[in-house]
Amino acid sequence: RLRCRSPVIPDHAPEVLAQLAAYRAYFADGIQGRHVVSAYVEAAAVLVKLAELAASVGNAVVLDQRIRDVASGVTLPATDTEARLVVFEDPSATPGNWARHRNKLQGACAPTFLSTAGPYVLP
Repeated sequence: RLRCRSPVIPDHAPEVLAQLAAYRAYFADGIQGRHVVSAYVEAAAVLVKLAELAASVGNAVVLDQRIRDVASGVTLPATDTEARLVVFEDPSATPGNWARHRNKLQGACAPTFLSTAGPYVLP
């Protein structure tokens, strides 16, 4: 889940820590991971069918071979059951309560901080 702002409440844990705990609990039994893999396989199969439909009307869509491999069962996706927090920091932002919030996060879940001066675009 992406958030731009989160309230800082003195003497309270940041809301995201509860979200991380819920994610860990969701995967704790081992069954949920299999459901996630199954959902990925189904989604890949739908993408393949949509690409075929698009091609049939002259709008070819190129799907990565990995999507086709997952859809056909050649490859099964792996699930990562460890919850992680990645924080994109804007060095031009006005400092405020963030320092306190950051300290709480660092002490509780070892987040990864990425600094960016603008929108972060994934390759």
